[in-house]
Amino acid sequence: ADQTLFDNLWAFKVARSTGKASQLMPWVIENNGTTIVDPNSASDADFDIAFALLMAHYQWGSGGTYNYQTLADTEITRCRQYDINADYSVRPGDAWNDWGYPSYYFPAFFRVFGQFQGGASQTAWNSVVTKCLSNINNNRNTTSGLVGEICDVSTGARRNDNPCSGGCDGRLYKYNSCRVPWRYATDWLWHGNTTDSSGNEVNLLASFWNGRAATDVRDGYRIADNSVEGTVNNASFVGPAGCSLMYSSTYQTRLTEYYNRTNSFDVNESYYNGSLQVLTLLLMTGNFHNLRSFGSPEPTRTYTPVPSGQTIDCFEDGNVNNFYNDWGGEWFTYADRSTCLLTATVWPAPNTGVTPTAGGPTGSTYYLRVTGTKAAADTARNCYPSVGFGTDLGYRILQIGGVVDLRPFHTANGGIRFWARGS
Repeated sequence: ADQTLFDNLWAFKVARSTGKASQLMPWVIENNGTTIVDPNSASDADFDIAFALLMAHYQWGSGGTYNYQTLADTEITRCRQYDINADYSVRPGDAWNDWGYPSYYFPAFFRVFGQFQGGASQTAWNSVVTKCLSNINNNRNTTSGLVGEICDVSTGARRNDNPCSGGCDGRLYKYNSCRVPWRYATDWLWHGNTTDSSGNEVNLLASFWNGRAATDVRDGYRIADNSVEGTVNNASFVGPAGCSLMYSSTYQTRLTEYYNRTNSFDVNESYYNGSLQVLTLLLMTGNFHNLRSFGSPEPTRTYTPVPSGQTIDCFEDGNVNNFYNDWGGEWFTYADRSTCLLTATVWPAPNTGVTPTAGGPTGSTYYLRVTGTKAAADTARNCYPSVGFGTDLGYRILQIGGVVDLRPFHTANGGIRFWARGS
């Protein structure tokens, strides 16, 4: 069903873009689905579409109705041709270039585009990442990391005007630029301390939001002095701000607070708030993935019943906040930042137990779901952050005198086996 919906959306995009030189999606279409109000594209949407096609290839393969891999390659090339200037700055769309939008910078996607295409294309996309970071540095408040709605398209210099009388005030952090923490946190989590790292920007934002309760976040700030301009507390601002708190486990308590507040909003409140609510919740729970890093989709696994009398724990009971297995040992998650204190986050958070998730493999009702993110390894300093989960054998060890013999388990060779749901 998901693939069918995706294919229908792609067909809609193609039908509405036919006849345009760029073949990029018109950014305003009437809700009748046919009347095009403005045929020009918005580059943020163009990047999303290109990335979605690439992820479709890694999710479903390219042997069906559409060759997603070829389509992604073509769409990425169109983005580079029509949405990127000669100096590698990001245009607002395929037909205008009056000012830039910092919220259209998505370095996480740009790096993946380059890795996918390779060669000269990768060099070009890396240059786009470099230009975006330079523009962010030129535009932001140097203590908070907040950026304006718009900027000079080439240099990122701050604009002190509102040329379109709504949604483009260069002096304010509003409903465009509120996406920047989410976009740059994604790059930090996916690519870590790589060349032109997003770490400094995310660190500034994390420090700023860490000083504010989630319920105190408002829908507008003046970037000159970080003063509050808005009055509303909603998912469009709380969710992306929460993503920046994933910079370091130092902010885990505040991150949990921001996650809970984002999750509390009504997803049906509005299209924009609801979309950012879902996207940022996915990132904060470790479920906003670069599927390319996973390789090809894995084959579907077949569920086999657990042998009687050999169960350390079974999650079919759906036990909420499950702290202990059937032997009395503790379930735990961990996020090891390594001695370099690199980013590592895990969900469920450490010391909160593990709750079975509905939707197990065939024949199963529940499964244990643990997600997380970590920065790339810093091999020069021998630092390898990691996340994971585990359990102790607990009281069973005490019952039999401090030793558990695993040899009788399952086969004569011994050991412990488990059943994995896969992705």
